[in-house]
Amino acid sequence: MEEPISCFTRNTGYKVKGATICHSIEDVMKELEKHPGKECFVIGGQSIYEQFLPYCHTAHVTYIDYAYSADTHFPNLDQDTGWEMCAESEEQTYFNLCYTFRMYQRTGNR
Repeated sequence: MEEPISCFTRNTGYKVKGATICHSIEDVMKELEKHPGKECFVIGGQSIYEQFLPYCHTAHVTYIDYAYSADTHFPNLDQDTGWEMCAESEEQTYFNLCYTFRMYQRTGNR
């Protein structure tokens, strides 16, 4: 059986076959209630991350060891006392890009 897919978008005309489309955090939370105990992944852009991070208990982050000039960034969980890094992969390299996969857990220190 395929897992249900939900999409969160401001575009009220957006449609995806086989997916539930949500247009607010409240809609997403109601949809999640239909799937207790299931993992949910937030794959967003900056606005999506900012809206959903307060509801998350675990964050899987690809950490790139380079400071890029950009107009948006994922929050630095290393500097947030509400999060603790609990796992990190070995350093990976893709061409000249070095990165690790990190897992953070919410600590409750908020």
